[in-house]
Amino acid sequence: MRVPLQFALLLLLVLLPLARGQEAFRSESAAARQPLEIRLVRRPSWHDHYLEITIKRVNHSKSRIFLSRVEMYSSVTRAKSTVELGGQGEWILVYGWTDVIESEDEERTLAPEREEQNTYYIGEAFPIEDMVTNTTRQVRVRGRLRILASYAQRVPKREIKGRQQKVEKRRISAEEADSGSRISGQAALEVEIPCQPGASNSDCSSPPPIFPGEHNQWTILPKAPVL
Repeated sequence: MRVPLQFALLLLLVLLPLARGQEAFRSESAAARQPLEIRLVRRPSWHDHYLEITIKRVNHSKSRIFLSRVEMYSSVTRAKSTVELGGQGEWILVYGWTDVIESEDEERTLAPEREEQNTYYIGEAFPIEDMVTNTTRQVRVRGRLRILASYAQRVPKREIKGRQQKVEKRRISAEEADSGSRISGQAALEVEIPCQPGASNSDCSSPPPIFPGEHNQWTILPKAPVL
C-alpha cells in the first residue's frame, strides 16, 4: 500500500527539525568538550627553505582562555635497519622547544567566541643525532605535521551541583567566572606537508626513516604523541 504524498511530506516536516536539533546538540556538545579549536587558514607552503603555516585558535567556550605554547611535530618512521625502512610511525618535535613560557601575569588571553591568527615558519630539515657515532645528520620535513596548542582555563569556585535543584538565575561576573583553580588542555590538528618545489611526490609523501640509535638532539622534550 502506498503512503499518501501529503502524509509523507507532513512526516518529513516533523522529523527534519528533530534531526537538525540533534545535530546542533552534538556540535554544541563537541564544542563544550573542546574549548579551543585549531583551524588552518590556508594550505602550508614553502618559502625560501621554510614551511609557512598560518593557523587560527578559536575560543568556543563562554570564558576566557589562557593561551600557551604552540608545538609542531613532523612525522617519521622508526626503521628497523638501513635496508628495511618500514617500521612504527612516530613524531619528532620540530617547533616549540625555544618558546619562552611567560609569567602568569603576562599571559595572553583569548576572549569568548574570539579567535587569534598566527603564522609560523619551520625549517626544511631537523637534526638527528646518532648515539653510537655521535654524528648528526639533517632529515627533511616530510609526510604529515601535527600541531598542538596548549591552553588553560579557570574553574569557578562556585559550581551548581545537580541540574534538578532550583537555583536563582543570575548573571555571573567575569571576575567570578575567572576565579578558582586552573584546568589545562591541548587542541590538535594534523595537516599534510606539501612537496617542495622540484621534488617528486615519492620524495615527500611518506615520512622519512629514522634508524636504530638515532634520536632527536633536543633531549629535554615532552613525550611525542603516537602516530
